[in-house]
Amino acid sequence: MKKFFLVIAVLFTALSLNAQDQKVGDIRVNAGVGLPTTFSNLLVPPVSVSADYLLKNDLYDGQVAVSVGAYLGYFAQSNSFSILGVTQSHLYNYGVLGAKSKLFYDVFKIKGLKTYASLMLGLKMHNDRTSYESKPISILGNTIEEAATSSSSSNTSFGFGWNTAIGATYEVAPNLDVYGELGYGFSILELGISYKL
Repeated sequence: MKKFFLVIAVLFTALSLNAQDQKVGDIRVNAGVGLPTTFSNLLVPPVSVSADYLLKNDLYDGQVAVSVGAYLGYFAQSNSFSILGVTQSHLYNYGVLGAKSKLFYDVFKIKGLKTYASLMLGLKMHNDRTSYESKPISILGNTIEEAATSSSSSNTSFGFGWNTAIGATYEVAPNLDVYGELGYGFSILELGISYKL
C-alpha cells in the first residue's frame, strides 16, 4: 500500500514539473464528448472540436488570462411511436458553430491545473427528418388498409446557439491536457483532451 501511494506521489510530482505557464499566442486544439440537456433516445452524444488562441495573460497582475477561438458541435436523437398500424419516426440532428471565449483564473494554485469560465455564441442548426409507414390493418377480420405505404419529410431551421460553462484543464504530458466542463446550452457536462500546437 505504501508503494502505491509513493507511485501516486511521484506521478503527481512529475506532472507538476511538466506544467507550463500559458503564453500569449498559444494555440490549442480540443476534442470532447458530453451529455445533452435531454437524454431521450440519444443516438450520438454531443461531440465537439474547437481551437483556442491565447489573447492576453497579464490581466490583474498576471492572475487572469483570456482566450478566443472557434467551436463546432453536433449530436443526434431519435424517437418513434405507432398507432393503428401507422408508425411515425423522427431523427433529430443538432449542430452549432460559434465563437468561444475563455476567462482563466487560477483558483486552486495547483501547478498544471487551470480553471476557467467560458461563453460560446453562434449559429445553431436543427434538422428533423420525419418518416411515416403504414401497414395493412385488419380489425375483426375486416381489412381497413389494403396496402403498406410510406412517406418522409425533412425540415431544417437555424437560430441563435449558445453555451456557458465553468471548467478546468490539467496537464498530463507536455502540451497535452485533459479537461472537464460543467455548463448549460449545448451540453451540461463535457470531457475531452486539449493539445497545444
